[in-house]
Amino acid sequence: MIPSSTKNRPDPKTAVLEALAHLRAAFPLEARILAAGEPMRATYAQVLTHWLRATPPLAAAFDAAALAALVKLDALVPEEHGLGCYPFSSVDTGIRVSLATGTVNAMCAIDALAIARLARVRTGIDAACASCGIAVAIHVEENGGLDHEQAEAARV
Repeated sequence: MIPSSTKNRPDPKTAVLEALAHLRAAFPLEARILAAGEPMRATYAQVLTHWLRATPPLAAAFDAAALAALVKLDALVPEEHGLGCYPFSSVDTGIRVSLATGTVNAMCAIDALAIARLARVRTGIDAACASCGIAVAIHVEENGGLDHEQAEAARV
């Protein structure tokens, strides 16, 4: 007999797919990039490649029209020291992510967690809790996962 507490739970695969649909609706950047023309997608990929090498990209290195269109889509953020491109920031946000190629700043804590999966490498995150200032140092596996011992540190 199946316990009543498990009978009412949604299928895990369905729950994940529903959560993914909810995230895509709340954060439509992926859809906007996929709908963009090939020149814009190529420029976007080049900007991300710079970041994965831990090199903040400068606007002068790219086609100005493609950059303007990407800024309009909110895919790029012109910043003082280069182009911000979610999840990366050229501004010191206090959230540093160590890659094999160097250290980058993340736009926010959630973005910092995404960098390992995007780069397909294990990363280290060093930051401080925005509420209490406690230092946070965790490692994120290349698949985006955290080991159980770090769960408490990740949610301060």
